[in-house]
Amino acid sequence: MALTIVYSFVVIALHCQTYRVEETAKNFSKQEWFKMNGGVTLNSMYMQGNVPPSSTLSYLLAGNVHFQLFNTIQVPLSISLTNTGANVAYPTLPNRFSLHPSYKWATLHLGDITLPFSPYTLSDHQFTGVGLELSPDKWKIAAMYGQLQRKLEYDTANVLVPAAYQRMGVGTQVRYQHETFTIGSSIFLAKDNETSLLNQPDSVGIFPQQNLASQVDISANVAPNIRLMGEYAFSLLDRDMRIPSNGSRVYYQSYNMGIAYTFLKNELQLKYERIDPQYSTLGTYYSNSDYENITVNFTTQLLKDKVQLATNVGVQNDDLDGTKGSRTSRFVGAMNVAYTPSQRVSINAGYSNFQSHKNVKSQFNYINQYDIVQNLDTLDFVQLSQNANFMCSYVLQQTDSQNQNVQFTTNWQQAKDTYIGISNPSNFMSMLNSYLMHTIQFNKTNWQVSSSFNYTYSDMQQATNKMFGPTVAVSARFLNKTLQSGLSYSCNWSYTEAEYDQFVTNIRIHSSYTFLKKHTLQASGTYQLLAKNTTPNIYRTNLTIAYRYTF
Repeated sequence: MALTIVYSFVVIALHCQTYRVEETAKNFSKQEWFKMNGGVTLNSMYMQGNVPPSSTLSYLLAGNVHFQLFNTIQVPLSISLTNTGANVAYPTLPNRFSLHPSYKWATLHLGDITLPFSPYTLSDHQFTGVGLELSPDKWKIAAMYGQLQRKLEYDTANVLVPAAYQRMGVGTQVRYQHETFTIGSSIFLAKDNETSLLNQPDSVGIFPQQNLASQVDISANVAPNIRLMGEYAFSLLDRDMRIPSNGSRVYYQSYNMGIAYTFLKNELQLKYERIDPQYSTLGTYYSNSDYENITVNFTTQLLKDKVQLATNVGVQNDDLDGTKGSRTSRFVGAMNVAYTPSQRVSINAGYSNFQSHKNVKSQFNYINQYDIVQNLDTLDFVQLSQNANFMCSYVLQQTDSQNQNVQFTTNWQQAKDTYIGISNPSNFMSMLNSYLMHTIQFNKTNWQVSSSFNYTYSDMQQATNKMFGPTVAVSARFLNKTLQSGLSYSCNWSYTEAEYDQFVTNIRIHSSYTFLKKHTLQASGTYQLLAKNTTPNIYRTNLTIAYRYTF
């Protein structure tokens, strides 16, 4: 690991641009040597109702400040503080503080940050520490060091949040981009501090771990219209680093490769991805594993670019090592069409068909390893899932005094299981959501009125449910558009098996006032009444006050 980091800094020294003293001295002599802009928001929210929790009060302080020194050095700063979850301990705190100074092609990250390398090594995992990104010429170099997880003692009163060892991580990534090819590699090391906890939580299956993950990827244009892509990664994980002689060490691999062919305004891609069973790295919150994907993607544009068409067809298999009690093969086909015949009309439609085929093996497959006759008591399940969506937007009127438009959206989903061709009613689900909205905007008076109607139908677990209702909203701007206010009312009825179930009413009001150009006060309130057929009514009230200062 140390050799890799030394190698990275050697590359930096060989390829960094020469520091130009004349240019820096010129920037120092300019009058505007310091600039600052950004914004700070203080938000307070109060909730009350007749169901637990009966009342809560929370606050949020968030800010983003950007400093610029000598027209060259950039220093962004972000902060987020809240009392939400203050009484509960977590391995990762909800409060955030980060600083990101930069100079030309160098950026330094400090605080609570993310620095993703690859989905197979370090991917969007937050850490508290330091990060560095350099991009001289055609090189891109990144490095990180910090705490991935803070220690958390096992608490029997808070079993929903598991115990955690303190976890530190270090990593580096180097990438070179040429006109015809790109090559990169990353390495990541994470290790738990086994002495960070007073009581080791072995009884609940939590052990100190350490992990070494690395990957290499390359993409190259082998012909004017053909591009090859490939990535290989491995993860070496000690699930209990206290066991000597690497007794708990496991080794995982993953492959990702593809080819893309571009012609005219079309693109055809063929991709293959394989990830070992139980593939895991400490640089991700969740790792996909035990599957191989084979997909074909095609995109094109038709009718003078008014139509965009995208299709995707693929097959996914799991149980790659044959150790599961069942093997699943999934087929997915998807298509999306976007059509814009004019500036007034926009249409988008899509459909996907997802099929999962599961072959549940008999226990005799493990007893009798050879069987030349098909096993008749093997269970054969097929799971089908379909999704279709449609959206149409039409501009009715567009003048200096008034704008009108109408929009319709619908989405349909269905999922079911079949066994030897017979559907299982208990695992059947069908849902339809539809939405129709009409909006009128009066440009001269700064008023806007909208009305909509929602309809939802669901059929699941042998029970049908319908929900429908209207929404009316009015908003306006006053005092030279410095004051914005709005009011909305919505209600909906719910029926289960054609019998009345509940009635829900929502009233929302909001207002925002900007004064002295940089100060904004905001206030909003929501009242909800839930009237059920068989239980007492439930009400909830939500009040929010916010102040924002921009500079």
